[in-house]
Order: sequence, then C-alpha cells, then structure tokens
Amino acid sequence: MPHVTEQIEAEVKKRGYAANSGEFAAQVAVLAVEYLSYNGWGFKQRAEVLAGLTSTLDEWRKYLSKYEDIKAEENGNIFQRNEDKLRKK
Repeated sequence: MPHVTEQIEAEVKKRGYAANSGEFAAQVAVLAVEYLSYNGWGFKQRAEVLAGLTSTLDEWRKYLSKYEDIKAEENGNIFQRNEDKLRKK
C-alpha cells in the first residue's frame, strides 16, 4: 500500500516519473483509482484492475524466475533445504 504525502504525490506528477519504489507504488495506485473513477467501482471493474496488475507481474515473474533458477542451482534452495531438515526431525 503506497503511503506518500500529497506534496510528494504532486512532486511526482510534476516531475513525470517515480524516483523510488514508494513513488512508483503511489503512481500505480493513482492509475487504478483513475480507471475505477471513469469505469465504475463494481466487481467487474476491480477485477479488470487486478487483471492488469497481474499480467504485468506475470511478465516480471518470467524474467526474474530465470535469475532465481540460476541462483537456486548455484547456492541451493534455502526453503527446500530447511524443509528437508525439519521433515527429518
């Protein structure tokens, strides 16, 4: 949940881009609210906002998962390693 002051929100709008993750999250929230303001606040419209966000996240997941797979292969999977230890107890 983005929590920025109105002053920061105005600065981001004037600047035209987010300088950090908090500002970026605020921009995304504003876009979602604007979409709902124009299209309605019902279940369908909220699902459409979620679908838009999810499709973007899926693209990043695909990109980042390649790196994660490489690192898991190099270093081992900490979750799996610890789960295996706990199951042996």
